[in-house]
Amino acid sequence: MQRLLLSNATRQLANVKLKNGTSAEISFRYFPMQNTWTFSANCGNFRCNCQRLVASPNCMRQYARYVPLGLMLWSPFSVDPYFIDDFEKERAFVYILEGDEVELAENL
Repeated sequence: MQRLLLSNATRQLANVKLKNGTSAEISFRYFPMQNTWTFSANCGNFRCNCQRLVASPNCMRQYARYVPLGLMLWSPFSVDPYFIDDFEKERAFVYILEGDEVELAENL
């Protein structure tokens, strides 16, 4: 499980090297008028765009058959990230899940 260190920038990009040798590109975007964070992911032939980032064991659960990774958002307050500084102030954390970690998240 890899933790992504996100700041309070409205657009952020993470390039992640996976254990199976492939890489994934995950971008994050904050929309101030809606007070919401979104993510987009590219991994091989897979692409998803502008999915809302919510507190979940695996935000990419619906894509489990298509991509070998997951995206977990954990908040000590059990709320979705609404503010631009939620990651910087450690009110929310984002983790990349791979392999068995994805299966573990499914059973939570």
